[in-house]
Amino acid sequence: MLDKVPLEVLRMIVHKVANQADLKILCEVSKSVSDVATPRLYESIILQAGDNDNLDYLKGRLETMPQHKLHYTKHVRIKSPLRARLGRRCLPHPGTDYESLQKDLDPDDDPFFELEFILDGFLHHLKEDELLSFSWDVGMCFPSNAFGRRGVLSKRQKRLENISLITDGSCRADTQGLIHLTEFKHLKSLSWLGLNKGYHHWSFGEFVKKNKLGVEGLQSLTLDLIEWHRADDAYYYYERATQGGFPPRSNNFFAEIVLGLSPEDSDPSETDEEEKTEIVLFKSLDVLSLSAISFEGEEIRMAHAFNILKLTTLKLVNCHGCLPMLENLVEMDQSIALKSFELVIDNTTLTAHEIQVGWGWKSQEESISSFLNSFSGLEDIFLMLDEESWDLIFLAISNHALTLKRLVIHERAFYQYEKDLDGQLDWSPELENLLSKTSLCLGVNILPSKLESGLHSLAEKPKLKILHLRSSGVDERTRKEIPLDELDSSSTSESIDGSIDPENESGSDSSEAAGEIETSQTEQVRATGSPPTMEGPMSRPLIDFKNVARARAIANGTFNEGKWSADLLPFAKWAFSEEGLPDLRILAWGDFSKDGRWADQNILLCRDESLVETRGVNFRELWDTDMYYWDLIDENMDMLGACPADTILW
Repeated sequence: MLDKVPLEVLRMIVHKVANQADLKILCEVSKSVSDVATPRLYESIILQAGDNDNLDYLKGRLETMPQHKLHYTKHVRIKSPLRARLGRRCLPHPGTDYESLQKDLDPDDDPFFELEFILDGFLHHLKEDELLSFSWDVGMCFPSNAFGRRGVLSKRQKRLENISLITDGSCRADTQGLIHLTEFKHLKSLSWLGLNKGYHHWSFGEFVKKNKLGVEGLQSLTLDLIEWHRADDAYYYYERATQGGFPPRSNNFFAEIVLGLSPEDSDPSETDEEEKTEIVLFKSLDVLSLSAISFEGEEIRMAHAFNILKLTTLKLVNCHGCLPMLENLVEMDQSIALKSFELVIDNTTLTAHEIQVGWGWKSQEESISSFLNSFSGLEDIFLMLDEESWDLIFLAISNHALTLKRLVIHERAFYQYEKDLDGQLDWSPELENLLSKTSLCLGVNILPSKLESGLHSLAEKPKLKILHLRSSGVDERTRKEIPLDELDSSSTSESIDGSIDPENESGSDSSEAAGEIETSQTEQVRATGSPPTMEGPMSRPLIDFKNVARARAIANGTFNEGKWSADLLPFAKWAFSEEGLPDLRILAWGDFSKDGRWADQNILLCRDESLVETRGVNFRELWDTDMYYWDLIDENMDMLGACPADTILW
């Protein structure tokens, strides 16, 4: 029947299909339908590298990919779940004698040698300058034959718009990972996590210095150095290795050398200081996420360089000197365009700031509250702080009450043996006043019994659609002192670890396939229907089913009362009751960050009034068919996963 549909209508139908399994079925209907569906099927390819050090399956999929269909491909993602081995991911592993790595490594023993050869062939079959996005989200060194100076991507795919990299900054084998970004003049988004080796910083610095079009055209930039002091040491050792001797150490190598904000050959007597502070490198930047980068000593220059006053989204995770930088923004007395603000400060970062307080800077609470009071209009505020007093911060958040849609407040605490673990927020009049004014999706780490008591006392219950009782997944590993290499994620990886590509023949994994396949930037058809909590049909926007499946995998909606704390079930009964939160749709507990790393510890409950007569409760675990609820979760997954306590790699 489909083969009788007019061609333009058929193209519209196929364009709306997001499920990989459905696209494969369409390709088998008839030749005419296959001619339309095949380009859609191969438009995006995701290939799964095994966790730990298993690259064999990835190499096998690359070898068996039908080369004659790769000219349809516009998006390629090579990924690893990053759940089991979070450090020392590259082979050979650090700890092996360094000189032997350089001299004695046989190509047959090099896990990258064969992969480089196979990947090169795969990339050469892509149509020249048609690839729009490429991701290496594996957490290992990158094969240099792709992004190297003469690499296939650098030579044949210069119109790339989106690049995502997750690399292993702990690897000591310098034979891999040479990345050159100077050829990509059309970039809109660049994400680099694990930017922790000296030549990584050199590579990004070359991009800044030699690719003006690429830098000025960037709309989204994500950089994660994992740990600042380690990155600082790595760059200095890189300088010693490349320059020889003991060159003078920079106060802030990232600002001065990588971004080039304080060139060594500049003469301060000939350069107006005011002019130096106004260099804007990233002129089109709208979204900025920085982790483990230092602003110390260069707060004003870096704020201008990243065009922070013009951003709509700013995320700062454990960035040294970020609080003085925020203070400088306030003192500039200019309008701030932010709509979303996320800030994570652990004890190490806070300790560094407390030293600066002795130099005249404000305390953490004063700095944050001053910044939030200096403007209005934020829709998202996500905070994870090692902070005992939140009162001034809660009052400052109230300054955004008219626009605030989503709020995360997470307290961390410093315990003995130099460990950060979850603290527990206290209910306070300031928090009560804040919640009574807003209609929110809310995430907090307050004991359920304390939260119930506080919310119950409010004359008018807050209109909460999503309530997330936050708990940091990494704390369980910290408490048990599990070595990093022994972290077992087998129970969390089955649902989304399968390699997804157009040739995947597993029909039983079709829902996962739908969740992993990346499609072009077009709207996809979502299933429609009413939520179980409301009567009558409800019109809803088109959504992308693949994201719903991904949300299910990350959230892991497995109902397991063994995971529940003693007071969580009583709280759930109260929250969904008539005396509780009448607008509540989703109650979440756990850690939804890092693409589902801690999914086995998560709990997701939804409202369902139809169960009152049969089960005596009006809530339950989510089902795969709860499209309305998964839609709601998908739209707020960034909020559920905000403010992670652990890094992408360790």
